[in-house]
Parts: sequence; C-alpha cells; structure tokens
Amino acid sequence: MKSLWIEAKKVVLNEDKYNIFDYKDIKIFIQNGIKLSEKIELSLKASLPLLGSFFNYKGIEIE
Repeated sequence: MKSLWIEAKKVVLNEDKYNIFDYKDIKIFIQNGIKLSEKIELSLKASLPLLGSFFNYKGIEIE
C-alpha cells in the first residue's frame, strides 16, 4: 500500500530520492516514482493544534 505524506521539515535527507520543485520560496520534495500530472495543486485543508495539518492534492497519482 502506498500513500502520500505531506509534512514540514527543515532538513531532508537523501535528496536524490526526490523530485524537487520551488514555489514561492518553498521547496517541495516529491518522491521519485510517484506519477505527476503537468499541473499539481496542493492546498491546506485544515490545521488543528493537536493533530497537525491536513492537505488536499490534485495531479499526484499513488499506485
């Protein structure tokens, strides 16, 4: 089973395992092998104090 994991990190190890994109001074790391559309959309759905942040995404296919 594969899943999409979105998190905020200051340091990313093994950068060679990721496709790296820049958007508004934010680096986005998407693991190699994940199918991407020409247009990708990530949006913050909710941010809850104890549970963290939840995101919506379009244009990313997890097999």
